[in-house]
Amino acid sequence: MSDVGQAFSELHRVLEERGVLAICFTLRKYLEDREFVRHGLRLYEEDDVQNLLASAGFADVRVINGVDRHREFACAVGRK
Repeated sequence: MSDVGQAFSELHRVLEERGVLAICFTLRKYLEDREFVRHGLRLYEEDDVQNLLASAGFADVRVINGVDRHREFACAVGRK
């Protein structure tokens, strides 16, 4: 499945009622200059993922930001 929106819709479809999906990712600004990005990796920011989850039907979508010694990252959480 190449469409991220479709993938989130399918996750929503198969998730148990009142189930929760959490997805964590490194922010775009920490990856955009990396060599492997040139091979077609899609990069996202918090708003991108939050909107994709909401469009797929997830409710109460929120983003929690974090930092480790290598980068900033975000975890988006949504409920069915």
